[in-house]
Amino acid sequence: MTDGDHQLEERQLNRFVDLLLINTWFTAAGAIAGWVALLLMLAVVLR
Repeated sequence: MTDGDHQLEERQLNRFVDLLLINTWFTAAGAIAGWVALLLMLAVVLR
């Protein structure tokens, strides 16, 4: 295993972590948006 291989592996790992974080943020944003939409619908229905 050469130094170049190690650098490549590290770069792939960094990209994987970035994608994971982005995915987590989008999932959280989607969940929050879903709850907000649900609450808005309830507010309109129960008003």
